[in-house]
Amino acid sequence: MNTIDEDLKNNSFHNLYLIYGEEAYLRNSYKNRLIKALGVEGDTMNFNTFTGDETRIETVIDICETLPFFTEKRVVLVENSGLFQKANDKLTEYLESIPGSTVLIFSEESADKRLKSFKAADKAGVVSEMKTPDERTLQIWVSKKLKDVNKLMKQDAWQEFLARTDLDMQKMDNELSKLIGYTWEREEITLSDIEAVCSVHTESKIFDMISGIASGNKSLVIGQYHNLLEEKEPPARILSLIIKQFRRMLAIKSMNDNRIDIKTISLKIKAPEFGVRKDLSLSKNFTMDMMRNLINDGAELEYGFKTGTMDEQMAVELLIMKYI
Repeated sequence: MNTIDEDLKNNSFHNLYLIYGEEAYLRNSYKNRLIKALGVEGDTMNFNTFTGDETRIETVIDICETLPFFTEKRVVLVENSGLFQKANDKLTEYLESIPGSTVLIFSEESADKRLKSFKAADKAGVVSEMKTPDERTLQIWVSKKLKDVNKLMKQDAWQEFLARTDLDMQKMDNELSKLIGYTWEREEITLSDIEAVCSVHTESKIFDMISGIASGNKSLVIGQYHNLLEEKEPPARILSLIIKQFRRMLAIKSMNDNRIDIKTISLKIKAPEFGVRKDLSLSKNFTMDMMRNLINDGAELEYGFKTGTMDEQMAVELLIMKYI
């Protein structure tokens, strides 16, 4: 990312950019900034786009070889093509000979670093992986966006905001826009504002259901379950997410019992530290045997509805009632 930032700052561009990685917001942000800086927005003569896994490298090459029309650069954007997920000799060879009149931008969800084409891209231009930033970096980013509109968010509100957006920068950006409009001229965004405005994603409702199971709060569990059904969440997915949550809690509790610190656990299971802390706290309401038994029972119930011997909704309700 630093190299792209430098190119944008200096208004001096490479002929090739491969932007890839899990964080779609960052991929789109850098892609759009490059296109804007290169001055081809809305230019149908000198800006070409290819999207999807049916993109043929031969077609891309033909366009790249076409000279720009009354401008310095032709810009070619290739998105989510999968071209960097399998070997492609034509792609590898062409990346070494892109004409100086063309800027070729790839924006891909994933790329295989072992491929010759990936190594050729790294040698010929700029390769930048867009990873989800850590909690601290995201907090700085959000704080800056709020500062730009003379607003702030205290720690309790931030923790709830983080939980509801699940480290997804696009969700964060969308929810911030709603919060800024909702609070209008008021400076502070409070916990109450977060609860009133920000959507609760499915995983959070599953977490609340399990919290209800831990405390024996039947009305909370059944209420959240019915909310999920009303939102058209399939019972099979609800059961799968319950099992997934308990597997994560079991792994976290086991590592914590072996004196592994939160940061290391976070890296091992690829989850944010705040999420690890929440899961660890919840896991203390269950014994290791109870979590293993629930996971096993859940797997048996999944097998039941997959083989047609049990209704999906009944499977979830049986699991809930057994452990509440």
